Amino acid sequence: MSRPHIAELRALAPRGNRRMGCNPHANGGLLLHELRMPDFRKYAVPVSAPGAETAEATRALGKMLRDILKLNPGNFRVFGPDETSSNRLDAVFEATNAGLAAYWQAIFPGEVPEQPVLPDRFEDTSIGLEGTVLDVIDIGQGDTEHSTILHVPSIAAVVGGDVVYNQVHMMTAETDDRSREDWIAALDAMMLAPIEMIPWRASWLR
Repeated sequence: MSRPHIAELRALAPRGNRRMGCNPHANGGLLLHELRMPDFRKYAVPVSAPGAETAEATRALGKMLRDILKLNPGNFRVFGPDETSSNRLDAVFEATNAGLAAYWQAIFPGEVPEQPVLPDRFEDTSIGLEGTVLDVIDIGQGDTEHSTILHVPSIAAVVGGDVVYNQVHMMTAETDDRSREDWIAALDAMMLAPIEMIPWRASWLR
């Protein structure tokens, strides 16, 4: 069932070249420059026999991306705001100043405080917004533990955060068999019928 407020939210999404993956500043396009590339063969993982080695493809990729950053400091960036490490690309930080905070300092010089101000833990179970009550629910396991959702009873909607995916590949790097069972249970618990489910990670924003 479609509701007017959902249409309004979809209308906010960028279109055409304004979309993140289609923006010419992000995918080359008009700003395309030849990259200095390392020899990809040196990142190969030696395999002495089938099943004899343990390795991760993305960890090897991280080392290659690290070296591409070093060779192209002015025109190559890796942007992974919350999943660089979980996707095993940690090596890219070796091409920057030591430490994650220094990494962002290098990208935004003078804009990131030396001592970041951390938010206080939100202890209440609801938020008042323009006369509407929003219920904050600690749902437990999502793609990471300690996940929270937002229930908006007045419009029968749930903002699912990192618990709900819609036609995109799920991030499972921080889960195992047991926690994925807990994740399914959390999804069942979210069915506060009747609801309009708003996923955080979805393919409908086109």
